[in-house]
Amino acid sequence: MQKATTLCLLVLLLMGCNSTINKEQMDITRIKIDPSEAIKPVKFSKLFVDLKYIQLETDKNCVIGNIDKIIHTENKIIIMDSYITKSIYIFDTDGKINSVINKSGRGPGEYTELTDFTFDSNDNNILIFCGATHKLLFYSLDGKFINELNTNFQANFIQYISPDRLAFLFDYKPENRFIFNSKYPNLLITNKKGRPIHKDIYFRSSINFQVLVQSLLPFSNINENIKGLKIQYNDTIYHLTRNSIVAKYYIDFGDLALNEKFWDLIERGDDKMAVNNYLGETGKCNIIMLHETDSFIFILYNRYTEYHYVFYSKRTEKIIDLVKGLKPGEKPIPLINDIDGYSDFIPITTYKDKFYYIIESSIITKMKRDNNINTFNPDIQDLLDKTTEYSNPIIVEVRIKDF
Repeated sequence: MQKATTLCLLVLLLMGCNSTINKEQMDITRIKIDPSEAIKPVKFSKLFVDLKYIQLETDKNCVIGNIDKIIHTENKIIIMDSYITKSIYIFDTDGKINSVINKSGRGPGEYTELTDFTFDSNDNNILIFCGATHKLLFYSLDGKFINELNTNFQANFIQYISPDRLAFLFDYKPENRFIFNSKYPNLLITNKKGRPIHKDIYFRSSINFQVLVQSLLPFSNINENIKGLKIQYNDTIYHLTRNSIVAKYYIDFGDLALNEKFWDLIERGDDKMAVNNYLGETGKCNIIMLHETDSFIFILYNRYTEYHYVFYSKRTEKIIDLVKGLKPGEKPIPLINDIDGYSDFIPITTYKDKFYYIIESSIITKMKRDNNINTFNPDIQDLLDKTTEYSNPIIVEVRIKDF
């Protein structure tokens, strides 16, 4: 285990209603990660407690093609299937289906592309963003269309911040109307009507975004007032509130961090294979996924053919870095599942201090046929009996032990 150190940085950007920006002195926590100090895979039971299975109801009107995003609220589980069914599914927290939003089309209240969605916890509404038409659509939790507006910009992600603030992430896509000093903003803060209030986290206009891999679930719903943001190829974790954007944590890989040579490669317009070759040849560390709660940060990063799971405790500032190499026929997950014997911890969302990941029903039925399931967990048998290959996926809820 390693310790994180703290250093001082001028990073707080206060955003008033008139969009003026003030700078105040804030502490940014440096989380130092040394891949050479990573340890071999450990058992589930050493890290996790309170494993719970949520079987999503399946019926003729609710067959999920793929889960691309989940938002867990106080009493709902909201799921987006962007490409197969182009639908939003609203479940109770016990997995019972409540309603489905399936409005693919070009008319009022319809979207041609399900780019992203967020949940307005103040009005209890679902906000869907259609990047193709630039539309922001508002729906109730029972799936009824409320209204829509045109934002006049294209973004990859949307996040509710407060009753009058939304965040849009361009993810290195240039938006010409916002160019400033030959740079584009990655982040745009707007009001609920999509009117720009503040632009931030700029990148050079010479960067070729087409050779970059899109960010994977960049926003974290830390709590009601604070949202986390981790952009691809950026080792800083930002905290967003109604009035501020704070660089809160810096993931410090030392000499193994992405550097100017990487961005020079991007500017030359090389293809994605050249970028991947550079990462493979230099052994630079690249963060693939990050989730943050009030108490923990989970980081998935890779170096060469090794994949690392990092668990960081905010309370103790301790780090657990687990590593597993990529081998034929094996998943690069550095955990040994001694709880149910088959589910893989690849978190897709968080709520409070709980992490959530998915088990596809096809995996369960295959392992049942192969007689390759450990049923020593008493909570699993009923789930196994109810699952068929046509069932919707199962969501697993788990909590990280204090360390």
